[in-house]
Amino acid sequence: MRVLQVSGGALSGELSGGAERCCLELSRWLVESGVDVMIAAPQEPGARPFPHMALLRAARWKPLRKLVFDYVSPGNARVLRGVIAQFKPDVVHVHNIYGIASQLVRVASQHVPTIVTVHDYWPIDVFVPRIENGLLRYPLRNTFLMPWIRVHRRLHGRNLRGATLVAPSRYLADRMSQCGYRNVTVIRNGVSVPSETTAREPLLLFVGRLAPEKGLQTVLAVADNVTKRAGWRIEVVGDGPLRAQLEHRHPGVHFAGWTDPAPFYQRASVVAVPSQWPENLPYVILEAMSFGVTVLASKVGGAPELIEHGRTGVLFEAGNPEAFASALRALIANPEAQELGNAGRRYIEAECRWSVVGPKYLTLYEDMLSKSAASATPERATSDAIQGRAQ
Repeated sequence: MRVLQVSGGALSGELSGGAERCCLELSRWLVESGVDVMIAAPQEPGARPFPHMALLRAARWKPLRKLVFDYVSPGNARVLRGVIAQFKPDVVHVHNIYGIASQLVRVASQHVPTIVTVHDYWPIDVFVPRIENGLLRYPLRNTFLMPWIRVHRRLHGRNLRGATLVAPSRYLADRMSQCGYRNVTVIRNGVSVPSETTAREPLLLFVGRLAPEKGLQTVLAVADNVTKRAGWRIEVVGDGPLRAQLEHRHPGVHFAGWTDPAPFYQRASVVAVPSQWPENLPYVILEAMSFGVTVLASKVGGAPELIEHGRTGVLFEAGNPEAFASALRALIANPEAQELGNAGRRYIEAECRWSVVGPKYLTLYEDMLSKSAASATPERATSDAIQGRAQ
């Protein structure tokens, strides 16, 4: 079998986002399983994280990307047609479309069976919604642009019409169903499980983009207070528009910027995921649990599908710093809290390692090929009959 993987984000190994990590790690697992794989994606100068790659160009200026290149890119469409003609994949698997265009899904599905793993809300949302008083709301400043959402959904819906859709969480599958998408398959993202587990130092860790929807700004003050009293420290891996403000307000917190988070997971006792929006299936939760780190996360989006409260981690009400502080104090004071991390790692080993997730995708590829062959059979029979009469 030949599979062409498509990613809108450049693949940078440990520094990649969750969608890019999923694309790269799934591709490596497929190769180990005997599948011939090529990846089409933007590439950073000098980087070649995968042996067989084709170059796509991603628009990076955000206003132009949102207005044009998330929907259509004639240049990338031409490149993809050429790659399909040369590589002759049996299946095309698209992971995201930011800056390279959802048009590529339509181009691919016209030639071969195509699936799209929807790693976040791009087919249905333009802006980032947040949880306010238990309800999903858009920022007030974006309300006058709401008609754009209808156009956005229609354009992406047209491009995705011929593809099979996969959501990594039931929450996202349900939201897509509410927006008109049908029969969305749920396959959890996979993660590479390390051989080592955390040393459980007195360390609270945050990994992610420093932006309002990630919620660090809502809990960092109480976290700083709780950890100082307990003799713990806080480390933050990531960058974003809130970094300068947070560094100024919390000089005792170590901000490491974007770097490989693995060494931090190897030391942390608790990872905070205080999201203020319903993240699909946060990769940081998968990674932290794979190292045996206890996860303290907002009870939103796909997080409750990974974390069973009080057994494999702890959930708290999104945007509630008092609830976060109370849960953190309990974790610090309870010497048995490390068992939550151990249980989380066992869950990941049983449900989310690539040896479990990879075969689900392989089965989906094979099912798509079977359906494609079956649907083509009547056409072939008619063609053969016409040729027979002509002879």
